Amino acid sequence: LQRYKVGANVLRVPNEEGKKVDHICVTFPWVEMDSKGKEHIYRVKSRSITEKGLQRLEPAGGKWSMFGLHLVPSDASSIIITEGEFDAMAVFQATGMPAVSLPAGANCFPVDLLEKLERFEQIFLWMDDDVVGQEGAKKFANKLGKERCYIVQTKQGNKEGPKDANDALRAGMDLKAILNAA
Repeated sequence: LQRYKVGANVLRVPNEEGKKVDHICVTFPWVEMDSKGKEHIYRVKSRSITEKGLQRLEPAGGKWSMFGLHLVPSDASSIIITEGEFDAMAVFQATGMPAVSLPAGANCFPVDLLEKLERFEQIFLWMDDDVVGQEGAKKFANKLGKERCYIVQTKQGNKEGPKDANDALRAGMDLKAILNAA
């Protein structure tokens, strides 16, 4: 977590009765490097630790990026794109390969991000191994260029098993082998 500068925060959101309720959150910074190599946090995604759907991007209306993009070495020719931040951290931990996450799940790939990915010869799309994630991966491969994209299937064709990289790591699976099967 230190490598990614992940922290904690509180989201205050209305409950069913309209009363504001605090939710402890984990925060994921979007960082850019300036011309002098100094890191600047320009947007933060906060996500409730108890209710996955409670998320907020601050500041609202800011530009798009991907969590972890500032950590990708400038000479990297391959990158792994995951559906979530915990998945990106799990993939990096298990494989040592540069891994980033989409800004807001399997259905969010803003056009602004295409330019940031032009330099990569290989792009591994490690979305959740469910219908939404795999359909999203196919759409993204079309956007990014099918010839350089590889779709990762965590369950590797099995009906049962972990749906994402974080679950696979926690289950003791070999993430390098899953990646190599893409």
